[in-house]
Amino acid sequence: MALANFKKKYDKTELLNALQMVLPGIAKKKIVEQSSHFMFQGDKIITFNDEVAVSCPLDTGFNLSVPSDKLFSLLKKMNTKEISMELSDGNLKIIGGKTKAFLSGMEEGTVIETMTKEIGELSEDSYQDIPEGFLEAIQICAVTASSDMSNRWATCVIVDENFVWSNGDYEITYVVLDENVDIGTMLIPATSVKLMKNFDIVEFQANDSWVHFRTKDGVVFSSRLVMGEDYDSNFTEKFEIEGKSFTLPENISEMLERSGIINDHELEIDREVKVSIKENKIICRSHSSGVGWIEEEEEIDYQGEPITFITSPSFFIEASKKTFDVIIADDKTKALFEVDNIHHLIGLHLEEE
Repeated sequence: MALANFKKKYDKTELLNALQMVLPGIAKKKIVEQSSHFMFQGDKIITFNDEVAVSCPLDTGFNLSVPSDKLFSLLKKMNTKEISMELSDGNLKIIGGKTKAFLSGMEEGTVIETMTKEIGELSEDSYQDIPEGFLEAIQICAVTASSDMSNRWATCVIVDENFVWSNGDYEITYVVLDENVDIGTMLIPATSVKLMKNFDIVEFQANDSWVHFRTKDGVVFSSRLVMGEDYDSNFTEKFEIEGKSFTLPENISEMLERSGIINDHELEIDREVKVSIKENKIICRSHSSGVGWIEEEEEIDYQGEPITFITSPSFFIEASKKTFDVIIADDKTKALFEVDNIHHLIGLHLEEE
């Protein structure tokens, strides 16, 4: 069915902001045509890649999808404050300043049909306020989660009553909330959690297979949940260790972040920093073959045998501006970092001095 003609003007910045909000739902690899499209649906823009869906309010008055990369890049480069989008015979004409462009559009297809079937209609009455500390907790745990897809549950942030936790390749993190999350146990992919970091979320709801987070401006970020995975729920026993204790400097996250600049590995977990703890000092050092090295030193109150280990700075950067108490296990196999309700256990990768 041919789409009716339609024309509307937009503030360029506001339009780009709306498109920016839904980018997390764009598929990196195009499996189905519309999975890489912005889908205009009357009063909102939608993106959906089978794992994440994002919906942002925007009055368009038409249903049409266009390639996201082409439209977004075009709008960013147009030298004008106002954009006109004109729908004509199922295609989209964009006008701004001295620039005119034409994008072939698609009507509703398999992506919208799949999303509607998967997610269904969200009930306004089912939304509940985000518990205090929940958003910070899932972001802190997300950086610890594994990237090994053969162990699916370990790639998730697990929410169970007032516990939020993740189990990575050699790290475990858990955060204890002041109140229960009354929505049942959820395994949220850490990749989804990281994508919604900059969303100003105020409420959420969930069903058996999806969790939906909504901002105060009505943007909805939806993530598929991981289902049917058995996982080790007795992880807190691993945190019961005895050993030498001390306190890290308050600026440890900044030290690790600066030290890790030289290391440009694509995966966060590979951006490793060597940490050396000696009498009254801590040294963070990172190097990259053919590039160079960075080292930073700070005073601490530590008396004991020197120890050197390798860690990823990601957790400490996410939990920035916090002063951690540390226990190095007597057998030097693990180190426990704790502050407030945050607990982080690292399996030590020891190095010789």
